[in-house]
Amino acid sequence: MHSMLSKMKANLEDDWTSYGIRIGAQGEEITPLHLATVTEKRVPLSVKAISWNSTMTELGILAKCLMVCRVSLAPQAQSGCKTELTRRMLQIFSVDPYYVDNVSGVTGLQHWISVQSFCCIVAALDRFLRKCPRHELERLRACTLGSQYKDCVMIGSINHVARTLSTTPGRVFKYIFNR
Repeated sequence: MHSMLSKMKANLEDDWTSYGIRIGAQGEEITPLHLATVTEKRVPLSVKAISWNSTMTELGILAKCLMVCRVSLAPQAQSGCKTELTRRMLQIFSVDPYYVDNVSGVTGLQHWISVQSFCCIVAALDRFLRKCPRHELERLRACTLGSQYKDCVMIGSINHVARTLSTTPGRVFKYIFNR
């Protein structure tokens, strides 16, 4: 995902600041990785090479990784919701430039949403594409369920707790993480 996101570029139409953090200035070229702190770590792979009989592109693999997140966040209580969501996303991503030809594995990787770095990258991509709605890869936001605001909801919740307890967000964080 990291290598694909580093290639996904857009020029900002105006200055972009979020929660007091400067993301970019007007006219500056940014990538989704400008929205996250990414530390590269080379890990040796211990898998055997397999034959790949698919027309799916690298963008298709990225779309399929995003499908894992979208499907995992779908409501459990609504019967058929995940199946319909998966079917719809396959329809969206089966065309150029993605060429996703199957959804195998998508529903079997729901544990990925418990991986903070994965969720952070997905949220960064969603926020980037929300800021750049005319981006050529805007379809990658298909079926988003508010993931670009997930961190914002957490910040809002911390602020609400702080107001309710008549304290500051900093003290709430200190209490939560130092106890």
